[in-house]
Amino acid sequence: DNLVILNNGQATVNVKTELPDKERMTDFIEQIGNPYCYLCNGMVIKTRFAGKQSLEDCLKATMFAEKDN
Repeated sequence: DNLVILNNGQATVNVKTELPDKERMTDFIEQIGNPYCYLCNGMVIKTRFAGKQSLEDCLKATMFAEKDN
């Protein structure tokens, strides 16, 4: 599969911050395809879980961390 490419300021994925949390996550996943593996600034990002947090909680933490930076 082709990886979706995320780059600072030139993302092929547009996080719509005006949407409510749940809709924002749904839209993000629809755009990115596979939220477990994508390319960001030339680095392959692979996401794994130890089972302590849900995918929803992990995506929230990731999306809000990006927003705060």
